[in-house]
This record gives sequence, C-alpha cells and structure tokens, in this order.
Amino acid sequence: MDKQGIGRAIRKKRLQKGFTQRQVAAACGVKPSYIARIENGRANFTIEKLLRVAAFLQVPPYGLFDTRPLVPFRQKPPRLVFDSSEAKFTAVKLFADARVLAPGYEISELIPLDFFPVLKDLLPPPSRSDKDRVVAVLAADDSMAPVIKRGSVIGLDRQDTEPRVGEIYAFLLREVQNAVTFKRLTKIDRHHLIIDGDNPDPALRKSGELKEYPLLLSLKKSEQADPALIRGRVLWVLNRLA
Repeated sequence: MDKQGIGRAIRKKRLQKGFTQRQVAAACGVKPSYIARIENGRANFTIEKLLRVAAFLQVPPYGLFDTRPLVPFRQKPPRLVFDSSEAKFTAVKLFADARVLAPGYEISELIPLDFFPVLKDLLPPPSRSDKDRVVAVLAADDSMAPVIKRGSVIGLDRQDTEPRVGEIYAFLLREVQNAVTFKRLTKIDRHHLIIDGDNPDPALRKSGELKEYPLLLSLKKSEQADPALIRGRVLWVLNRLA
C-alpha cells in the first residue's frame, strides 16, 4: 500500500474512533498539520510515528496497511437456537463502547463482546439485509433512567441519524473527550440541538448523571470534518429484570 492508501486508512480509523487531527497530533508529539499531510498522502513518516498513531487509535499496525476487513473467528454470527422458530430471530453484534460505531464507517473488523439475539421484526424493514446497520450497545450509566439504566442493552440504528424531536439517539459529546451519551432530543434549530434525560428526580439533576442537562450541542462542523454528532437512533432497550 502507498502513502495515500495508508493516509486514507488513518483518516478512516480516526473518524471512526471520534478523534480530531489535533488530538492525534498531541498524543504522537507532532503538529496537527503533519497529521493532515499524512492523511492526504503528502507526508513521509517513519515506522515509529506510524506505530504511535496506531497505538493512539487502538488499532493493530497491520490495520493501516490493508483496507480489507479482517474477520476474527469470534465475529462469525452464531447459530441461534430458541424455543421459537429460529427464522424469527437474527444476531446483532454487542459492543461495550458506542464511540467506535460512527455511521458510515466499516466496523466489520471490530471484535464484539458477544452476539445478541433480536427479533427480526424489531429491525428497520427496508434494511434487514444491511450488514451492521443495527448493533447492540451496553449502557454505561443511568442518565436516561427509567428508560435506559446502567447495563441495559440498547439497539442502535447507525443509519438513522436524521434528528427528530422526541426520539432517543446516541450523541457524540465532542467537548467531553468524545464520549457518547444516550439522550432524548427535546429541541432543534438550524445550528443547535438540545438533549436531556427523562428522569425528573431533583436529586439526580443536582448531583447525579443529569446535573449538566439539558445540554446544548452545536451542529456546526469544523474545517477538519468532525465525525457525526448523532451516532444512531435507539430502536429498543432491554433492561435487566433484577
């Protein structure tokens, strides 16, 4: 693979992880303009610098030399066996961190925690054959309680990123270390979104997970093409029974 191919691979991985060129540059001890030139295929680089970039992006170095997805054995969907007809179910990949699930980017090379059985009726009808459009993610906190609690399994449609008031989405918090939170969209205008949790408990809103909410998110994109603000719409939520 030539410099341009490696540069495209680095850009793809960076956007998929939700990092800016400035963040990669700071971690690797170089200038943001140097990372930009690498991604554009216009800069020479040493193996040492390439390894630093790969380490920061948390991808194996060989992943920057080959655009073909590598499919580990754990990614092969298991055969589903239930009391009900197997034809009613399908398996979706279960991930622990929604930051890696940017819409429009290939995730087939990512190793999931497990596979989760889902009724096919819960998938978007026009796209039942779209690979990895719907994935499952574990909720990291209670910020959307009582709808979503810590440990809940969330079904996420990575292609449904058109903002609609009242729906719950996975939002990328660009100013909070590119964290991803699940919140309801309560208001939208040309330049901003307002998101919030559903729990009205005053104690939780003063000192808990919702103390910073409602939160205003800017729709403005930087010149470095920030990754998508909305990572997908929540289709369904499975909470623990106990």
